[in-house]
Amino acid sequence: MPIKSGPVFFLGSLLVILAFIVGVRYGQRVEKTNKAIDRYLSTTPVTSAAPATVLEFKTYKNSGCGVRFLLPTVLNPVKETTFSAEFLQGKITKLTFDCQAKSALQNILNDPSVATAELNFKNTPLSGKQTDGKMYVMKIVNPKNGRAIFIAVDSSFYPLFEKGLEFSL
Repeated sequence: MPIKSGPVFFLGSLLVILAFIVGVRYGQRVEKTNKAIDRYLSTTPVTSAAPATVLEFKTYKNSGCGVRFLLPTVLNPVKETTFSAEFLQGKITKLTFDCQAKSALQNILNDPSVATAELNFKNTPLSGKQTDGKMYVMKIVNPKNGRAIFIAVDSSFYPLFEKGLEFSL
């Protein structure tokens, strides 16, 4: 019995068409992968950042108020007296303290238009003021000499100031 050539040609042509479609789909996948690799390779490499500068600290002492605290070296004293000091970072005040009877910081604490802030100072609640959302103004009494100290400290330096503050006579 002879094999009919019609169905064989039909099946053969279907196999050729199937192979063509599979080849095209495989080629599309390869092209997509090549584009992704080219995109990845064409991006400019990111330069590594310069090494971070090490933050150094110094101990500041004021005998008139009887305080000593740790201070980053980036803060520079600009106004120092026996009973007060002001520290700047660049041109921005980051820390001020004053233990005189008439203090500008005391006026801020008495000003009702300045927002009140509840602070936690050495695990003790402390009422103070918060100016412009950046400075905490508070009154702390030195337990060793009884002197009232008015302090304004930038909120970013507050944790360091709180941990490092020590009192003396």
